[in-house]
Amino acid sequence: MTGTKKNIGMSVAGMVLVFLIAGCVSEGGKRGKVIAQPRGGEQVSIQQLTDDFAKYKVYYSGTKPADAVSVLFCPKDNDKTLTPDRWWNKVGDQASLSNIVSWIQTRENLVNLSVQSVMGPNSQVFGYVYTANYNTRVQVVNDKEMIVYAPVH
Repeated sequence: MTGTKKNIGMSVAGMVLVFLIAGCVSEGGKRGKVIAQPRGGEQVSIQQLTDDFAKYKVYYSGTKPADAVSVLFCPKDNDKTLTPDRWWNKVGDQASLSNIVSWIQTRENLVNLSVQSVMGPNSQVFGYVYTANYNTRVQVVNDKEMIVYAPVH
């Protein structure tokens, strides 16, 4: 009986240790996420983003523009930085962006396409992603910088 109690005690202590380590490794609420824009408030459309091309650093994910599955918009005029991973490709001009958006709209189910907010620590908007609900992941570097990983589809 003593051996069984000792094993249970060690198991409980091991579980507590695992939860403590997991808590120390987490970012303590400083997580980034890509979410649908809040309903009821002012929403940014893909047309607005396209029209305001000069205000953003713009990237597409895909092997070539005609195969793009999403578009990332990183504002130029704020103190936050979105760093695209190596799978994002820079969009050179507004006409190219319009073509990429048209190609995405031709291939994807329009019901699923949306402009999503890239949210950083403390619910700050860092930028936008136009996508058909693909898994776009973000990693917080610090309060002012995040890395955006191209969506997996």
